[in-house]
Amino acid sequence: MSISHPGTTTTVFADNGDGYFGARLDNGGIRIGLRDFQSFNIPADHALFDACAKATHGSIEAVFDKLFAVLQSPIKTHYNKQCR
Repeated sequence: MSISHPGTTTTVFADNGDGYFGARLDNGGIRIGLRDFQSFNIPADHALFDACAKATHGSIEAVFDKLFAVLQSPIKTHYNKQCR
């Protein structure tokens, strides 16, 4: 199995101060996460990319919760302890 480069954070565009964040990646994707718990890397061609890209400081927790509910299958998720 081949794993592509997950991307490196270039800018954080949403951070609610409680650990939820949204960041743009150098590979064109977006990372939505909860620090020290889980993050999701959303590629630019993903169906939820546009909704994730519109996240704000006030909505980032709700966006993460939606992603968690939709993508929590172990096959589709990426656990990342390095999101700090």
